[in-house]
Amino acid sequence: LDSLINVISNLQSQVNSISDRLEEMNNNRETITGNVNHDNELTSEHNSYDNNTIHNEMKILKSYLNLITEFEGNNSSVETFIFELTTTIAEISDDAKNNFIRLIILQKIVKQARKMIDGHDIRSIEDLIQVLRNNFVLDQSKISQNSRNTQNTTRNYNKQVSNPNQLNTEKKIPLSRLRYYWTFYKKLPTVTNESKFSVATESKHIIKSNQVYQMSRKSRNPGAVFTINMYSTTGKRSDSLLADTGAEVNLIKLKCTRGLPVRKNTATIIGINNVPVICELECKITLDNVDHIFLVVPDNFPLTEDGIAGRPFLEKEDAIILSKQRKIIFKRTNPNYEILKFASKYSLERSRLLQENTRLNRILNENEKNELWNIIDSFQDVYYLEGDPLACTNLTEYKIETNDESPINIKQYRYPPAQHE
Repeated sequence: LDSLINVISNLQSQVNSISDRLEEMNNNRETITGNVNHDNELTSEHNSYDNNTIHNEMKILKSYLNLITEFEGNNSSVETFIFELTTTIAEISDDAKNNFIRLIILQKIVKQARKMIDGHDIRSIEDLIQVLRNNFVLDQSKISQNSRNTQNTTRNYNKQVSNPNQLNTEKKIPLSRLRYYWTFYKKLPTVTNESKFSVATESKHIIKSNQVYQMSRKSRNPGAVFTINMYSTTGKRSDSLLADTGAEVNLIKLKCTRGLPVRKNTATIIGINNVPVICELECKITLDNVDHIFLVVPDNFPLTEDGIAGRPFLEKEDAIILSKQRKIIFKRTNPNYEILKFASKYSLERSRLLQENTRLNRILNENEKNELWNIIDSFQDVYYLEGDPLACTNLTEYKIETNDESPINIKQYRYPPAQHE
């Protein structure tokens, strides 16, 4: 009996121990469930915050993306595209630059340009710019030197004229005076400071690297070329320019820039023969306070005239081309003078006669008479005075028949004897 009681007590203690364990496990499970629910709430809040942040970031990137024009692979616009790209990405945070570069590649680089850059490892903005310049800008080291020998010509030119980098210390150099054969001469201002010599492009910025311009194509009208007389300040001989509506730049030969301020600006031009020509200098010519930038080409440039006035020149001058007369008309205004009307002897005499023949003195007082007389005197030519030739009027009309009408037949009667004579 004692042994049975001991066994029962042991079993009771084990049951109590198991019961305590189960209760402890239930408490732990409730605690873990509460922690999991709290963690899930924090995770959902964090995910919601991340989604809002990403949405706002993409919205900002798209607004910056609209500031950049699409690039289709045109060599002449690659530097403009790179300038817009670098200017815009400077305003974006470092964390968002990678996403912005992906958006540019997907949405702004299209058509032939996309095919050219596919397959390149682009991880930064510098990689993208390098790929664009390697594929779309002419490499001058690969361009074969032609018979024009541009570098030697430029070197000889520097011996004859002043160094462009020393314009600050030189004496005043008069700019070129342009004259068209239907206008008058006018002396233009001088430039002594190089800082005043600025280069303006269509995008309102300066492109420091190589520029590639496309000249007139074969499909353009070759008849839209005219001669403009230009007189240089270095001599009495006249230079000429061709007005070419298909040229994207202005050109002038090296010999015509002597005595003018020039500066270095490397650019490459391509004509209809697809032969690249390297220009290392540019010159500014001012006409009636309007600045025109001309790229300097060698003297043996294949052109009969001394230069080309392209679209930038014609657009600034607002030129009207008359094809039949072979003339170009430039809209010019001269605000420095005023046309004054002087009274002639005839107008004074007519004014006196109007005063004598009007009834102002009889029906009006002095103030009213003066006010009305100012109006009459301003339009004195509409009043009729004795001796004036009659003008035309539409107040009455008179009809004159010019067609043949049927004759009037009158019966013949005998005259009385008294009317025979």
